[in-house]
Amino acid sequence: MALSNFVITSAGTLVANAAGAPNGPKVEISSFRLGSGVSYTPTASDTALHGSVVHTAAIDGYNLLSNSTVEFVCVLPANSGPFTFGEVGLYTPDNTLFALAVWDSLQFKSNSSIDNTPSVWTLRCQLKMSQGTAVFTIDPVNQSNILKFGQSSLVSNAATLPGFPNAAIMCENLSN
Repeated sequence: MALSNFVITSAGTLVANAAGAPNGPKVEISSFRLGSGVSYTPTASDTALHGSVVHTAAIDGYNLLSNSTVEFVCVLPANSGPFTFGEVGLYTPDNTLFALAVWDSLQFKSNSSIDNTPSVWTLRCQLKMSQGTAVFTIDPVNQSNILKFGQSSLVSNAATLPGFPNAAIMCENLSN
């Protein structure tokens, strides 16, 4: 149930640069989508989820964790589902895919009103906008599968994303 490293897309970088000009990038994430794609390697050239979209929702809120880190909160409510998903994308207000990550196997989201199983998932997407690492975590409430994320990878450099010289997003499965 490992999740690939998040990749910040080239299109997302362009939107961030344009929105913040001339003072540097400005990242605004307004929604997230879950898709049926699974077990592929996301790339900076991706512009959409690879599979069918199975859930779309607005970002439920955000927390400023530090001067350089923002956490976007995405909730899958108890009455959403049932569906399986293997990829997650973060989107800007103009529906540009900003960042994408993929699981190596499908994840199942049940619907509490159908099977009486508590099934609220909270996705916490932490984006660090300067030196450091961006983190993505999932906290399924009352679920046996709890995910955490670790190992980072460089997804951008100063030439393509001014102001984010070491922006990276890391992911690793905690449930095993």
